[in-house]
Amino acid sequence: MKLHYNLIILFFSFALSISAKEKIKYPVADIPKELLENAHAVVREVKEETELISETKMVTHTKKVITILKESALKLSYFKEYYDPMSKIDNIEAVVFDKNGKRIEKIRQEDIIDRSAISGFSLYEDDRVKLINPKCTDYPFTVEYTFSRRTNNTLFMPIWSFYEGMNTSIESSLFSIKVPKAYKLNYKEHNITQGVDIIKDDETYTYQWMANNIKAISPEPLSAPIEHWAPLIITAPSNFEIRDYKGNMNTWANLGSFHAQLLDGRNNIPEETINEIKNLLPENASDYEKVSLIYQFSQKKNRYISIQEDIGGQQPFDAKTVDRLSYGDCKALTNYVMSILNYFGYKSHYTLVNAGNDSEPVSTNFVASRFNHAFLCVELPNDTLWIECTNSHSPCGYIGDFTDDRYVLIVKKEGSELVKTPAYAANENQQTIKANINIDTDGWAEANLNVTYSGALYGDYFGLTLLDDLDQRKRIIKSIDIPNFKLQDYTIEVEKKRQPKLHKSLNLTLPDYTTKLGSRILLKTNKINDISQIPAYARNRKTPLYIKRNYSECDTLIYSIPAELKVEATPKAVDISTPYGSYRCNTETLDDKLVVYRYFELKKGLFPKEEYNTFREFLEKVSVADNATTILIPKS
Repeated sequence: MKLHYNLIILFFSFALSISAKEKIKYPVADIPKELLENAHAVVREVKEETELISETKMVTHTKKVITILKESALKLSYFKEYYDPMSKIDNIEAVVFDKNGKRIEKIRQEDIIDRSAISGFSLYEDDRVKLINPKCTDYPFTVEYTFSRRTNNTLFMPIWSFYEGMNTSIESSLFSIKVPKAYKLNYKEHNITQGVDIIKDDETYTYQWMANNIKAISPEPLSAPIEHWAPLIITAPSNFEIRDYKGNMNTWANLGSFHAQLLDGRNNIPEETINEIKNLLPENASDYEKVSLIYQFSQKKNRYISIQEDIGGQQPFDAKTVDRLSYGDCKALTNYVMSILNYFGYKSHYTLVNAGNDSEPVSTNFVASRFNHAFLCVELPNDTLWIECTNSHSPCGYIGDFTDDRYVLIVKKEGSELVKTPAYAANENQQTIKANINIDTDGWAEANLNVTYSGALYGDYFGLTLLDDLDQRKRIIKSIDIPNFKLQDYTIEVEKKRQPKLHKSLNLTLPDYTTKLGSRILLKTNKINDISQIPAYARNRKTPLYIKRNYSECDTLIYSIPAELKVEATPKAVDISTPYGSYRCNTETLDDKLVVYRYFELKKGLFPKEEYNTFREFLEKVSVADNATTILIPKS
C-alpha cells in the first residue's frame, strides 16, 4: 500500500507541475528585442477569423493578446466592442497575466459592462457597447481577450490594419475571411508585402493574411494617413442583404442604387409646407437665390440631432416626419431639403461622404461602403452646389474642410457615380492680415490688426461667432501668438455669401515691441505672424510627408515710425520657391512708414519620406526671414 501511495503522490506532483507550466503564458522576456524598440505596447498575438454564412449573416471569432509596457498605452488594454440590434457579441473571455506570464486574474462575466453607446449629440441610438477595464497598473502586464460577433448586416465587412497604432509593435497577426465557394469576395491590399493566401475546399474559400514581427513606429510630424504607408486590407461584399433590402457592391453604381432604395417613398413633403415655401420664392430670383431660400427655410425650421437606428443607421426617416418634428440627422435633413428642391424642379442628389478633417479617403478603384455622413449635391444649369444640411449657419453652396477635396458617392436610382468635391486653391484658403502698428521710442507699440479668413478657414473660425463675449475674448487671446500683449478691444464680422469671409479686428497694446541697443532701435519686422516653431529634424523617418490642404498667408504690415527716428537698414528681400510651397517678403520705406509685404504658401501633396528634411529646411528659411530685423536710428 505504501508503494501505491508514493506513486499517487508522485503522479499528482507531476500533474501539478504540468498545470503550473501551462499557466505561464506570454512572459515579457519572450518578446524579441527589436519589437521593444519605440514600443509602449506589443501585440503578442491577434487573430480575427470571419465566416460569411450567407448574404445576410456573418460571424467573427477574435483573439487578441497585448502586453502593456507603459502607462501611455494603458487604453490599449481596454476591451470595447460596439453592437446593435443587428449584431450580437458573446463568448467573451478576458485573462490578465503579469510580466512573468503568470495568470493573475480572469475577468468575471459580471464585471463586463454593457451599456448604451448613445453619443452626447444624439437624440437616439440603438447602439450598445461592451466594456472591460482590467484595472491593472503593475507594468508590464498582458491581457488576453477572446470573443465572437454575429451580425445580420453584411453591408460592412472587416477592415484590417496590422498596426494597432503608434508605438505599438506586432509579434503575430492573422486575418481571414471564409466565404461560400460561389461567393465573390471583394478585397483590396495596401502596402502588403505578403499577399493573400487562399485556402480552398469543396464548399468554401478562405482568404487569409498573416504578418509577423512588425516594429513599432513613433509619431512623426506631418505624417500621412495610415492607409498611405501601413499594411491595410479592406474587404467588401459582392451581394449583400439588410432586412428586406438587397444590394450589390461590384460597382459604385450598384452601391448607389442600393441606397436609392432606402430613400423610396420618403419625399412626402406636406402640402402646407410647399405652399409656405412658394410664398418665399420671388419669380425674378435666380436659381441660386431660390435654392438658397429653400435651404435657409430648412436651416431656420430644423435642427440637427443624430439618430442612429434601424438598417444599420443607413435609412433616413421620411420628409413628413422631419417637417412635423423639426429635427433630423444628416440623412433625414438631406432627404428633406432634397425632397423640397426636387418638387420645385431642381435636380438634387443625396450624397454619401466620409466626412471629417482627418477622415480616410475613399478609394476610387475599390467599391466599399466607408461613408459616415450624408449631404446634398444640387445640379444647376451652369453650376453645382454642395449643401451641408446639418449646419444651421452655413451659406448655401459653401463647402468646408468637413467635406471638401474628397470622393463622394452621388446616389441615384440609376447611374450613381463617384465624384470629387471642390478643393481650395492656396489663394482661396487664405489668412490675410492688414496691420497698422505705431511704435514709440520707448519700445511700446499700438497695433490695429484686421484679419480675414476665407476658404476652409472660414468654417474653422466661424465658431467664434457662436460664443458669448467672455468666451470669445478668451478664445481670441489664446489664438494670439505674440509675446507680451494686451487685447484692448475687438470686433468680428461675417460676410455670409457663397464664398464667405470672416473678419476679425483687434486692437492691441504691445510692450517691449522693439529692443534698444545703444542709440539704435531693433525692430523685428514680422513679430505679428512669424513662423517660429519648426518640426524636429528626422534622421530615419518612416512615413511620407503629407500636406493635406493648399494654404496661404498674405500680410501687409505698416509701421508708423516716430518723427525723431529714421531707418538705417532693412532686411534683404527674400523669394523662396519649392515643390512644397513658397515664400516672399520685402520691405520698403515710404516717408515715415515702413511697409512689410509677406506671402507664405503651402501646397498640398504626398511627398516621399526622404524629402521631409528638405521641407523642414524650407520652413527654417522662412523662419529666419520672419525673424529678420530692421534697424532704426535717431535722425540727428
